[in-house]
Amino acid sequence: MPNLNIFDKKPISIKRLFVATALVLGLASLLVRYLLPSFTYYGYSAQLLGGTLILAISSARLGMVIFDIYKKQIPWTQIILPIVISLGVALLLFGKTTRQSLILLITVLELGLLGLGVIIAWQKSKNNHNDQSFDDLLEESLLSFLPAQIAPWVKVEMVVIYSALQAILHGFRVTPIAGHGYAQSSHLQFIPMLLLITSVPEMLLVEVIIHAQPLWLKILVIVIEIWAILWTYGLYITMLNRPHQITSAVVKFYRGALSQVSIPLNNIKDVAPLPASVDARQLKRTSDAQTSWLTIPGSPLVKVILETPLTFSHGHKNKALDHVNCLMVAADKPTEFSQAILQAKLLAATKRL
Repeated sequence: MPNLNIFDKKPISIKRLFVATALVLGLASLLVRYLLPSFTYYGYSAQLLGGTLILAISSARLGMVIFDIYKKQIPWTQIILPIVISLGVALLLFGKTTRQSLILLITVLELGLLGLGVIIAWQKSKNNHNDQSFDDLLEESLLSFLPAQIAPWVKVEMVVIYSALQAILHGFRVTPIAGHGYAQSSHLQFIPMLLLITSVPEMLLVEVIIHAQPLWLKILVIVIEIWAILWTYGLYITMLNRPHQITSAVVKFYRGALSQVSIPLNNIKDVAPLPASVDARQLKRTSDAQTSWLTIPGSPLVKVILETPLTFSHGHKNKALDHVNCLMVAADKPTEFSQAILQAKLLAATKRL
């Protein structure tokens, strides 16, 4: 869980400061270029000033990537996208290319890198000896081309959309996977039916509202609408495809493609289902920073108390769970799930004797 104590003075890294500054300056340059196209400063147009600022930001980002590669903190392949963006912005600024050509080039390059990441992950999965999930392999592959802050979110988007399309192509049927589910008793169970009922009327309503707008805007709105429908449905499918798993050594808690964490059985102190009368939202508002929530709306809850707080190294995908000693997880059958964990813990302790 993030530390919300504003008096906890932690040093701000240069990278975070740069990212925040770049976002603010980039947004400012875009606003000036499109909202104040006639603005001039000492004879320089808004287009030139905004383009120069974006070039400076992309060049600074490229310099940071080169430095990280020199320090062997990231793979050299992460330089591909920043160098193409910097060169493209420079060519655009000096009139050597058009905006449409630059957007097309970057889009094709990004899609190509994502496709290459999928191929690499698929090849790794064929020789997977560490029992890693395809999600983890895909994220590792994407880290070859994308920054660590972006790769996990891109992975989630790809997995969610793929899961939705796969379920649709199979007639909205999902093959049951062994484990302890948590989505079918939640409010998300109504998503497929709601999407079928509301999607077409909603798209027709949007068409009525924007009927007088340009064609490109209509297409953009329809694409966003379809993407939102696929994403919502796909997220539900990822939760069905990723039930909690109990092995001989660990319990793997999931929340679809959004998050997962593995807890050793010997680090679990106690497990108990919460009463159905508990108000989850009120409980979450009053919980402390040492409690983490892997829950979904409407699903029954199980409270997992740990022997020692979780610890993760810097940059780990579960760094947000650092120092957590209590987990609230969703479960369709909380009593059965709790008993299964306790039985596995007892069996593991017996084998160690």
